[in-house]
Amino acid sequence: MMQARIAAALGLLAVLLGAFGAHGLKDLLGHNGTGAIWEKAVFYHFIHAVMLFVLAQMKKCPPLPGGVFSPASSSSRAHFTCSR
Repeated sequence: MMQARIAAALGLLAVLLGAFGAHGLKDLLGHNGTGAIWEKAVFYHFIHAVMLFVLAQMKKCPPLPGGVFSPASSSSRAHFTCSR
């Protein structure tokens, strides 16, 4: 349950950052020509938050790719997805 709350908070943060960029940083991002970069970063943040929420709702732990000692199998991800 705690993992779902963390994922939901990260989703809320993505929405807040998107609104801040669209309204609060509109002139600055337009002046620097970095509006597309901000938009893409917020989009990726939101997609990751959604996937963390999906993983938090899974009943069974998926196997970690690459074995125990690969960089892909970080202990924080294993803790996030498999601690109940």
